[in-house]
Amino acid sequence: MRETFPVINQPRLSADGAPLPPRPVQMITCRACPTTDALNVWPSRLPPQTVAARFKARGWHVGDAGHHLCPDCRRARRKAPASPHPSAESDMPKLPAKMPTKIPDLPPAPASEGAPPVDAGRPVVSAAASRAIVTLYVVLEDAYDRERKAYKTGWDDARVAQETGLSPAEVSARRERDFGPLKAAPTADEVHAVMGELTEAWSALTSALSDLHQKRVQVTEALAKAVSLLGAR
Repeated sequence: MRETFPVINQPRLSADGAPLPPRPVQMITCRACPTTDALNVWPSRLPPQTVAARFKARGWHVGDAGHHLCPDCRRARRKAPASPHPSAESDMPKLPAKMPTKIPDLPPAPASEGAPPVDAGRPVVSAAASRAIVTLYVVLEDAYDRERKAYKTGWDDARVAQETGLSPAEVSARRERDFGPLKAAPTADEVHAVMGELTEAWSALTSALSDLHQKRVQVTEALAKAVSLLGAR
């Protein structure tokens, strides 16, 4: 998908009407009307596929090169009578004016039980599966921490699969490809090694504090002796 979600600084006002610092957002604009929508992109800009997934979840048709339709225009186009011209959501090629009079017989393709139907060598994705994939990206955006390369508390591939209706294997593959891997949990040996280092560091700190206390006592005694000698003169 070509980049079609520009980042702009959106003006803001407080509850009492005072101006606030502008907020960076990524915009989408309907090609058929002036309707716009925006996503907050602070603190960093979102990937195009994530932005597209969120707008689709809001009912937008997200097309290539800015050919987007807002939810109202989508409903209006569904109710409109069929048109000979392709719409923004349907770019199906026209059939030739004259069809061949005879189509040669082709041997039937072997069918495998449980395999999805294919179209031009590519599996046909159902509408329900498409909605599940859109939901998957929205959930991953909130549940997966890219910086830590780990899920937030209470989340994992199995729970995301349960929320979206997809298989754990597909959730894992798409999360790995589009968001990032899962950082392996530390082993018992690694935890033990880190705890040993912490214990040694604590012992060294305790020893240093003890030495510092002794030196403080020595300095205090020497200062008291100096004051006493000066007072005797």
